[in-house]
Amino acid sequence: MDLDKLKELGLIHKKIRIDIEDWLNNSSSNTIQLLELANYIETLIENHTKDQRSLNRNIAFPVGLNNNNVVAHYTPNDNSTHSFNKEKDMLKIDYGIHYNGNIIDSAFTYSNNTDLNPIKYAAKEAVSKVIKESGVDVRLLELSELATEIIESYEYNSKPLSIVNNVASHNIELYKIHGDKLIYGNTELQKKHCSEDATMKENECYAIEFYATNGNNNIVMDETNISHYMVNDLLSNTKTLSKNANLLKSCILNHFHSLPFCKRYISIYNPNIKINRAIKELFNNNSLISYPPIIDKSPNTYVSQFEDTIYITDSTSINLSNNSE
Repeated sequence: MDLDKLKELGLIHKKIRIDIEDWLNNSSSNTIQLLELANYIETLIENHTKDQRSLNRNIAFPVGLNNNNVVAHYTPNDNSTHSFNKEKDMLKIDYGIHYNGNIIDSAFTYSNNTDLNPIKYAAKEAVSKVIKESGVDVRLLELSELATEIIESYEYNSKPLSIVNNVASHNIELYKIHGDKLIYGNTELQKKHCSEDATMKENECYAIEFYATNGNNNIVMDETNISHYMVNDLLSNTKTLSKNANLLKSCILNHFHSLPFCKRYISIYNPNIKINRAIKELFNNNSLISYPPIIDKSPNTYVSQFEDTIYITDSTSINLSNNSE
């Protein structure tokens, strides 16, 4: 990973966040169409990085627009009519930019409903304090415990909040948004997926993200509304693919490499692909991985998220995106 390039991208990511907030604040309507917002954010990424073109127009993954009880992995498809009310709802805005596989992954929560502030600030404080404690040889388990303690110290309507326990902070590698070093908000999951002695190392890059919920962590995957996909193995059983699936395969190889993508992005590069049919064929061929939206199905649930990308040096951690400050 190129630290100088990551610093440059981090500044761009922060500028885009300010533009998003201004656009939402200045909108004359309280109801925001999520597809319109996604297109706006993607245009911002293109415009801010137009002098350093990279795969998928420097977009590192589909823009996440996760409203209220939707935790992660939702982006509107082309026919989406989903919206959010900025005076009532809580929207997690998660977007990434990259250059030659150097990725900044960062997110923030937007809401003008001040009653929801405890949920919002719980996730923000957890990210901020975990970053301050991050550094060489710091145990991932200790950071997991710290995040959980912070979020559970907050209350909403006289009920303690919970940390969403099956999504995790993660290290980032070149062209790989999720590495294998994770920081869960659940110590049992943490011990299951990472050694108790796993630590941060010099020159590692991490996306530090945590989610706070007033729900009961009744987490499910919405298999009916999948939008996020990523390559698994596009070299397997290629002789059996139809012409349509091969068109999609070529599009993925040429424009995404190992970066996640969504259906909307495919239509930009090749609108002639019958996308649903091609995705199903590649998925059945074990060539694609899907990432359904993650939802807390508890009633009357709001989920917040903050996320920053950091870089570990020999003496400190550098917050590259600064959304939790």
